[in-house]
Amino acid sequence: MTYTLRDATPDDIDDIMRIEYFSFQEGIREDEDVFRKRVEVFPKGFIMLADETGASKGYFASEIWQLPAFKSSGAGVDASLFTLNHDISDHHTESGNTLYISSFALLPECRGSGMGDRFFNEAVARIRLAFPGLTQSVLIVNESWVRARAIYKKRGYEECGFIPLFFKPEGDAPQSAIIMTGALS
Repeated sequence: MTYTLRDATPDDIDDIMRIEYFSFQEGIREDEDVFRKRVEVFPKGFIMLADETGASKGYFASEIWQLPAFKSSGAGVDASLFTLNHDISDHHTESGNTLYISSFALLPECRGSGMGDRFFNEAVARIRLAFPGLTQSVLIVNESWVRARAIYKKRGYEECGFIPLFFKPEGDAPQSAIIMTGALS
C-alpha cells in the first residue's frame, strides 16, 4: 500500500476524532475543540497519513515551544507544561526551538507493520525542514505504552522525567506519563 502525508485541514476533524477514538481510552482522549484549534493554529504541525484512496489512517499533532536547551537527557523539563486538552495558544510560537509532539496515533489496521515508525520519522523531518530553528523535541507517553516508547527510543529519544498519575483512563487506575526528549539533527 502507498501512503502520503499532508497538512491537516478543518475538514479532517471527523477523521481525526475517529482515529483518536480507536487509539485512546475514554479519559485519555482529547476533545474535538482542542484538535480543531491545533489544526487552525498550526496546520503545518498537524500532519495526516492517508492511503492511496485518500482515507485518513493516522495523525501527528505538534506545537513549537521555546524552551531552554535540554541538559543531559532532558533533565529540567518542566512537567507543569503538559496537560491533556491544553490550548495550543498557551505555548506555541513558530519561532521557538522545541518541537512538542502533542499527539500521534494510527488506526489499528496500520499498527505493527513499521508504519508508525516511518510516519513518525517522516512527520518530524517534514516539520524540521519547514522550521529549521528547531533543535530539540519533547513528548510524553503513557508508562504502559511499550511499543510507542520503542518507536521514540529508536528515534533517539531518552526518558528524562515522570509525571505521576497523568493519564486517567475511564474504568482503569490512573497511569503515569514519561517525559522523553531528543535532539533534532
